[in-house]
Amino acid sequence: MSELINKVANLQFDNYIIAAILFFISMFVCFHGYSVYRIILAILGFWVGFSNVHKLIEFFDLKVNDNQMLFLQILFAAAFMLIAWFIRKLGIFIVVFDFVYIYLSSIIVEFLAKKLDISEEIYPYYSVLSAFLIALIVALLTIKFEYSIAVIVMAWVGGFAAIHYLQIFLTTGPIHIGFISKIPFWGWYFLQSFTSLLGMLRQGVGNDN
Repeated sequence: MSELINKVANLQFDNYIIAAILFFISMFVCFHGYSVYRIILAILGFWVGFSNVHKLIEFFDLKVNDNQMLFLQILFAAAFMLIAWFIRKLGIFIVVFDFVYIYLSSIIVEFLAKKLDISEEIYPYYSVLSAFLIALIVALLTIKFEYSIAVIVMAWVGGFAAIHYLQIFLTTGPIHIGFISKIPFWGWYFLQSFTSLLGMLRQGVGNDN
C-alpha cells in the first residue's frame, strides 16, 4: 500500500496501459470536449490541483512524507475541481495557465531571452508571468466568447495530451517503433498542434451567440 501511495503522490504513472487509456480520453476531449464541457473542465481542474502540489512543496522547500503529500494533493485537487465547476471562467484560467506553463512558456522565455538580456536564474519567473498573462487574457475573452474559448481550450489541451500519451505508449508499451525516440521535440509539437487544430475544426469555433 505504501508503494502505491508513493507512486501516486510522486505522479509515477508510467504504465503503458494507463497511457493508452489517457490517450483515448484526451482524444475525446480534443474532438468532443465541449459536449461535456463543464464535466471536463472540473476534471481538468482536479488534475491541475493534484499534479502541481509537489511544485509548491519544492518552491517553499517544505518537508512532507508521502501520506501528507497525497492528502495535500487531494485537498488542492478537490478545491480546484469545485472552482472549475462553479466558476467556469476561473476554471478556464486555471487550465490555460497550467497548459501554457507546461507547453509554451519555455518557448516564450527562450524567445525573450534572445531579444532581451535575461538571466537564466529568473527564467522560472518569466515562465510563470507569461503563463499568467496568457491565461488572464483567455479568461477575459471567455466573458464574451465562452463557446469559442471553451472549444479552443478543449481542443488544445486534449490534442497536446493525446500526443503526449501516445508518445509514452509507443516508447514504453508492447509496440516498439525504433524511430519514435529519434523524432525531435518540434516534430511532436507539430503533431500536437495539428491534432489540436483538427479538434477545433471538428467542434467548431465562432458560433457564439
